[in-house]
Amino acid sequence: MYREEMAHKKIGTLAGILITFAIVGAILATMFILSFIGFLLNLPWLQLFAFVIVVLAGFFVVKRYMTDYVYVIGEGKILFGRRIGAREKELSTVPLRNIRKMDVYPAMEKELAGRKKYKYTFRKKKDAYVVDCGDIAILFSPSETLKEKLKAR
Repeated sequence: MYREEMAHKKIGTLAGILITFAIVGAILATMFILSFIGFLLNLPWLQLFAFVIVVLAGFFVVKRYMTDYVYVIGEGKILFGRRIGAREKELSTVPLRNIRKMDVYPAMEKELAGRKKYKYTFRKKKDAYVVDCGDIAILFSPSETLKEKLKAR
């Protein structure tokens, strides 16, 4: 079994504390400004709008900057997983025999038109590697070692 993790660059303790304070400050400022404007204009629904903005911003920050991906090859299959903090979740499992073709995404883009694509990487599509599994395609960012193990299947 071979396991590989695609993780974001770790930040220092002081930088993490400062980023946390900045996020909390941005949330408070957004809520205060929109609540104040809502009070001045007598629009009580504006605070609900501020709440929705803050929740959506939090979702995108977690999705983009706090999600790490896990790739595991073992027993004739490849497993794709996601980790947020300490919680790990299996996203897809693909039998190695179902893999038809593998290459970088720009080289296979035309072949994959119309198929469902699952993106298990936080990198751009042009930098991703793709596995063609018939009716679906999986985009991910393997190391050279993982690519070699997939080709040797």
